[in-house]
Amino acid sequence: MRKVYVTLGIVAVAALFQAGCIAKNIEGLSTLSALGKDAEDQEAILRKESENFDKLKRALCSQLLRVQLSGAEIIHTYGAPIVVMSQPDTVRWIYQGHTGGVFSDPKIYLYFDENQLLKRWEIIRADCADVPQEAA
Repeated sequence: MRKVYVTLGIVAVAALFQAGCIAKNIEGLSTLSALGKDAEDQEAILRKESENFDKLKRALCSQLLRVQLSGAEIIHTYGAPIVVMSQPDTVRWIYQGHTGGVFSDPKIYLYFDENQLLKRWEIIRADCADVPQEAA
């Protein structure tokens, strides 16, 4: 009779252990699922940032962007910048294309005055040669 109780005890412990492992694996799977969703969200954000960069680059290469445009007009037309940096005499907006490396990616800097009007811009590590002629 004692053998039966020992065997049942071992079976019960094994079942509880297995249930615990399954629960841990389910938690792990939900974590992996959440990470996958985060990766999809990040890819969507990078795609949108690249689209905004490309629209702005086409406008600059086509000479459609002009000094004195307001920040609100630029955001409405070309989307939001990825970074806004306040400096003593100006505000700098950064738009970035994504080609593989943060430090090697092309960028566009827009500089605004205290009234949020565009003063000037710079295109870094990009040129207008790769903009289609109908857009340039």
